[in-house]
Amino acid sequence: MCLHPWKGNEVTDVTLLVKACDRHNCVLRLLKSIRQFYPGVPVIVLDDGETDPGDAVYEHDVQYCFNQGADYGLSKGRNMLVDLADTRFVVILDDDFVFTRKTNLEALRHFVAGGIFDLAGGAVREQGGVKHFEGMLEMKGTTLHRTHVKLCAPGFVDAVPNFFLAERAVLQKLRWNEQLKLGEHQAFFLDAKAAGAKVGFLPDVEIYHDRLRPAVYIERKTRAFHYFNLFMKLYGIENVTGSLSS
Repeated sequence: MCLHPWKGNEVTDVTLLVKACDRHNCVLRLLKSIRQFYPGVPVIVLDDGETDPGDAVYEHDVQYCFNQGADYGLSKGRNMLVDLADTRFVVILDDDFVFTRKTNLEALRHFVAGGIFDLAGGAVREQGGVKHFEGMLEMKGTTLHRTHVKLCAPGFVDAVPNFFLAERAVLQKLRWNEQLKLGEHQAFFLDAKAAGAKVGFLPDVEIYHDRLRPAVYIERKTRAFHYFNLFMKLYGIENVTGSLSS
């Protein structure tokens, strides 16, 4: 039984999109939590890692795309996932998330379907409390200034965590910058702001974040510095100040 505080429409036109890379335990944990609360919602997982996930993932009724050693990266992977979906709405997820009773997709859908937001994101809870990644992005000359904004009610921001719902058609226009295999987050929301997208944050909607980092994943993360520098170059940024997190 799906128990949520929201009493709106059921999510019958939403697909969950998960970009994964070799963290099969994470994916299985996420899928199990999704099926606990949303047993019928379509899920597509794209895994561009180097190890076969095995048959266990298919027990959770998902479309699993495994491309051994492809190394598409986050941006191209997410664009591919959006193109693979065929529902009006999609939800962007990281593979190390876990659904809880506060992972309220109906609420996110309500604000997007009603035209209030083009993208609606929720909060990320970790051990020890909620981690806030919502806030504003402002370019001042060649300096990117980031300002965390803690909202007590749904409101407008420039950026939210990688947990948000949007119309698929919107993401087919925005896209992630495929030159960035990592470090794509701020680039995506800078592009969204430039395009005039209405980004919203719902503080009462939460997902749990529990990191698991296999050796191969840690090795890939060492490239983050390279892609951060590439992001700076591509967007004409010389300095970054402030923070979106608290």
